[in-house]
Amino acid sequence: MIIIFKFAYQLWHTMDKAEVAAEVAKNSITANDYKMITGEEYVESSKKKIQELIAEVPVQTTEA
Repeated sequence: MIIIFKFAYQLWHTMDKAEVAAEVAKNSITANDYKMITGEEYVESSKKKIQELIAEVPVQTTEA
């Protein structure tokens, strides 16, 4: 899964740093993975802010 995020960020440019950081906040990747992908240290204090933003995103449901 990490390689997909790496390609999306570095090659395809379909993810930005905030989106990669959101994956750390969701525990999809580690802070070390974030550094490998972006080349920068993951700042732990941003994790709380990202989790708050994720919580604000409306969940789409499908009606049967």
